Amino acid sequence: MSYEITKQEYGNDVYFTVRWSPLIKADRHVINSQVPAVAGIVELYFQDTHGKMNLYAIVRSYYGGLRATLRSATDPELEKDERRRTILLLHEEKIFFRYSCIES
Repeated sequence: MSYEITKQEYGNDVYFTVRWSPLIKADRHVINSQVPAVAGIVELYFQDTHGKMNLYAIVRSYYGGLRATLRSATDPELEKDERRRTILLLHEEKIFFRYSCIES
């Protein structure tokens, strides 16, 4: 299945459909092997102690692609935002993501 954003135009109205990938546990090997290096959007989640998935970031990627964006967004040493870095450190083994590609 293709995980991408599609656009449909009806007169002056435009409708977008986002087909998300399933939630995937963030692991650099999985990111390198399964995530395409194209433009898109990513949602990042952490799983709390009750098993609830909590959305903590929505990230856009352009030139570097989804793969490069995810690698830096899921690595505490590369993450620049202090709040996100704290979440990554506190929930290191329970970070998940899903993505959708955008045709450019």
